[in-house]
Amino acid sequence: MEQAQQVDVTRTDEYTVASWLRAWYDLYALPNIRQATADRYKLMIETYTIPRIGKIKLKKLTSRDLQKLYKNLMEHGRVNQRSGHGNPGLSSTTVRSVHLMLHSAFE
Repeated sequence: MEQAQQVDVTRTDEYTVASWLRAWYDLYALPNIRQATADRYKLMIETYTIPRIGKIKLKKLTSRDLQKLYKNLMEHGRVNQRSGHGNPGLSSTTVRSVHLMLHSAFE
């Protein structure tokens, strides 16, 4: 209950995807997950999600925005290198992990 009181739900129209994901990570995810999972979530939030859709207001986020995010990650998601096959995109498993993390955060 103490954690929930830190999120002012009456001001949800002011949250961006970035601000919500960071708040969710700190208040809800971090206290309840293992360190390896926390590190993975942090990577998915800060590296894959926020640079692409972080500025969108949470109330304006659509399923189309998410589909565009997933497509972009599949085609151009790697940050520093290409895969061994020369593909600049992330694997479908990694993109699915991003999807599951976002589903949990937006639930």
